[in-house]
Amino acid sequence: TISIPIKGALAHKDSHGHEGIVRDKDVQVMSAGYGVEHSEYNGSKTEEAHFLLIWIFPNRKEVEPRHAMQSYDPAARSGQWQLQVGPMGSGVLEIHQDAYISRATIKAGQRLPYQWHKPGNGVYLFLIEGSLKVGDHAQKRRDALGIEDVVVADVEALAEADVLVLEVPMR
Repeated sequence: TISIPIKGALAHKDSHGHEGIVRDKDVQVMSAGYGVEHSEYNGSKTEEAHFLLIWIFPNRKEVEPRHAMQSYDPAARSGQWQLQVGPMGSGVLEIHQDAYISRATIKAGQRLPYQWHKPGNGVYLFLIEGSLKVGDHAQKRRDALGIEDVVVADVEALAEADVLVLEVPMR
């Protein structure tokens, strides 16, 4: 599972002793592997928490349960794709799958092509905030678009946009 807070903070606790707060600049990955109990809940008594909880099937079974978290500077994704999650050995938060999660903030009028990391993967593009156009498809806040059988997607912001791309194997 991958947890990405959009607003506020999540408190995390699991049966392997990992405990902490995941904030809106953080991304958390957790592999249940052969077993773990886990809970996430609002990390604040006064502020709302909004977050994405993403489940990606692993490419193998019975892996060692693990937990990792990393902070990402939002300024580093301004006008470019910031890779946040990738396969084992990718140098970012790692998961047991040939999948990639990238995020970008795109200014109004700016084009930012998304280039696939691996042929045969599909892309699920989720617009967190703003508005944009992907090819001929207009997207508004919280819209999503599935894309496959291409290697580059032409993304253009119509208004400043916060975009998350999940690239996953299709077969």
